[in-house]
Amino acid sequence: MASTIQKLIQAIQEIINGQIPQSTEIDPDDELGRLAEKFNEMVQVLAQREEQARQQSEKFRQLNRELIQSNQMQTEFLSDVSHELRTPLTAIKSFCDLLLMFGDDDPEVREEFLQNIVESCDRLVGLINELLDGSKIMAGKIEWDTTDIDLIEIIVNSIGVMKAMVKEKDLQIVTQLPIESIMLKGDRDRLIQVLQNLINNAVKFTSEGQITVGVEKLHHQVRVNVSDTGTGITSENHNLIFERFAQVTDPKSGKPPGTGLGLAICRQIIEYHGGKIWVESEGKDKGSTFVFTLPLSESEEPQ
Repeated sequence: MASTIQKLIQAIQEIINGQIPQSTEIDPDDELGRLAEKFNEMVQVLAQREEQARQQSEKFRQLNRELIQSNQMQTEFLSDVSHELRTPLTAIKSFCDLLLMFGDDDPEVREEFLQNIVESCDRLVGLINELLDGSKIMAGKIEWDTTDIDLIEIIVNSIGVMKAMVKEKDLQIVTQLPIESIMLKGDRDRLIQVLQNLINNAVKFTSEGQITVGVEKLHHQVRVNVSDTGTGITSENHNLIFERFAQVTDPKSGKPPGTGLGLAICRQIIEYHGGKIWVESEGKDKGSTFVFTLPLSESEEPQ
């Protein structure tokens, strides 16, 4: 009995010291033994709860790290957006001032200033639309207009809109498209938004070479690729770039222009349509391929 009591006292002291003791060896045939048995059960429960508390604490620490990172990203986002909005506004004001001073002297100069004002206004509208879409994503309030659409027509349309930007950088745009239509159920304007965003990014991060847009019809889905010969994306950033406010900073060129919402919006749109989007890149200066899949309409699926 004295040995059992001594073991219990030692175990209790370990608990007081903040340690979970090993189970106490006991003889369960008497009352003291049964007491020690219950004590061992209590120790096991304490050990389980300590482990649960440790896991919960780690979850809270991880959540806190994520909140700190999110807060930092949002702070940087607000700074970037302020700069992005100020740039076209400053340009508009400057050209308006020049028009007031010199606009009547030369019709060609007036036309050039007005064209610059229009381009700055277009850029401003694009930024505001992206911000509005970003806020709708966070609130879960994106509006959808789902109809029967021809994916090939959408791709051709998107490429046509982006041709001027491609030509301005002296790049080539190559298409690898099937002759026949590919019919889907989807929101036409939103899918055009995805394609234009991906092509725009490809142009933005490519200084020479070409942009390739390809389509591959699979068994129950279609795969769309937008490839470039640009700066490439390191593996650790493959998932990050699809998060809200995320932008990959190049040590040489700094942070790229934009709000950091474009790819997050693309992911939301593609996932709404039942597809997936991801990036493939072997690393820095090795180009990138953005890929997304969409389910085919029932009429397009093989019988």
